This record gives sequence, C-alpha cells and structure tokens, in this order.
Amino acid sequence: MKPYIGGTSAKKIWNGEWLQVYNEIMGITPKEDLTKVFPVQLGSCTEDLNLEFQFRNQGWDITGAGRQWQHHEDEPLRIHGAGYIACHPDAVLEIDGLYTVIDAKHTYPGSFIAGETQEDRLTSSYYWQLTHNTQIVNAHFQTKAEWMILSPIWGNILGDIIKIKVNYKHMAQLREREEAFWWHIINETPPESKEGEAPEPVEIETSELPTLDIEELKNNNWANEAARILATEESIKENKEAKDDIKIIVNELPVMYGKVTGYGIEVRRNKKNKLSVHIQ
Repeated sequence: MKPYIGGTSAKKIWNGEWLQVYNEIMGITPKEDLTKVFPVQLGSCTEDLNLEFQFRNQGWDITGAGRQWQHHEDEPLRIHGAGYIACHPDAVLEIDGLYTVIDAKHTYPGSFIAGETQEDRLTSSYYWQLTHNTQIVNAHFQTKAEWMILSPIWGNILGDIIKIKVNYKHMAQLREREEAFWWHIINETPPESKEGEAPEPVEIETSELPTLDIEELKNNNWANEAARILATEESIKENKEAKDDIKIIVNELPVMYGKVTGYGIEVRRNKKNKLSVHIQ
C-alpha cells in the first residue's frame, strides 16, 4: 500500500511532531504495535456496536447511503491528485445531502483537567483527525460538510453524539502543513523539529443544546417546584432545597438541554455541565 498521511499523523503534523511522523512513514522507526494496547483494542471491538446503537438511537439509516464507508476496507479513501492524504473513517453519514464523518470512540468518563468536561477532552483530542478525514470525504463525495460527529462510549455508557462545526479555515491551514510536510517524504529529507512552531490552540465550535419550554409537557413536578422557588425566594434554606430538587428533575429528563424554562423559572446548563436556577 502506498504511504499516506492518516488522521493520527495529521494531528501530530499539526502539533509539530514532524520528525516522528517522517521516521514512521519512511520506516526508520517502527510504528507502535497497537495490537498490544488494551484501550485501543477495546475501542476496536466496540466500534461497530457503538455505531449500530447510535444509528438506531438517532434514527439514521445504517444501510446503503447511511453508512457509505467502513473502517474494514483495506484501501483508504484518498484525495484524487493528492493520494498521500488519506483516511479510514469509521462511518460516513448522509445528512440533508451532505456527507458527514463519524468517529466512534470508547474512552474513560470525565476529565483530569479542572474545568474541562469529558466532551471538551474528547473533542480536542480528535479535532484534527476529524478535520483531516472530513477534507478527504468532501473530495471523495463532492460535498461540503457542515458538521463532524463523535460517538462516544464513556466507560460502559453510550453517550450523546458530539457535533463539531467544520472550520474551513482550520482545514486549509492543516492542508498547508500536510503539503509542506510531504515535501520531506518526496525528497527523503528529514524535517527539523517543528514542535516549537506548533500553532496556538484553536477555538472549537460545537453544536448548542436545545431549549425546552417545559410548560408544554405539563410537568406537574416542575410546576410544584417552580411555585416553591417563587414563593420561598426569601427563605434561603427552603429555596435552596427547591432549586436542588428542580435540578434533579432536569437531570432526569430523557434529553440533555442547555436551558429548561417554565412557570417563571429557568434552569441553565453551562459549558462545565453545571446547572443554575434563575427567576425569569
């Protein structure tokens, strides 16, 4: 198989780890044997199950046009005229006539960084891989995707999909770095370390959670707790208990919302997944 820059290598190229990728592609240093890395193999074993359940939960077509490409294919997708830029996407989904890359990931829940959600951690880890894969899928299917999707399993829980907005400025910057890197492969010239020249971290745009007007659901529990909050605003202790109880109601809803409103009360969810109660 012809050598190419894959999604994992694309992230390293963006981060300035050019010499490491060069040595791997040129066969100077062997690639890591991932068959002996348990988390990687666990992710491989659960990938199809992940996608099967996620497609079913989202109501996506898992046959035909629904899953246009599978990682089991031996030959990767390549950009015509730039075959060194290639990938093995886990799945490609047609949404409103646009082809969207989906990556299935099995990872641990939470984050070790204060203030960072597990969604933030996963998004930043795979952003450049998704961006790399999306440019190839765009070229292959003659489309211009709007979103990239991660389907996570957190421990033993299938999480909600993470939709990441495609940033075409970032994609062009990544392509420029990949082309500059490939010059070294063609000319068999080891690159100097680029780690000190890695670009500044970029802001990643993900989809916003929807807003629910819970009055439409005629949720009596919410109505009762909302009434308690309004009636006991001056009573700090009882007010806190009511707010805690109404947060429990929000967390028990079948869908995660960014904002829930009704009966004069609004509950907001911030980027750290923390709930706060406000009087409208």
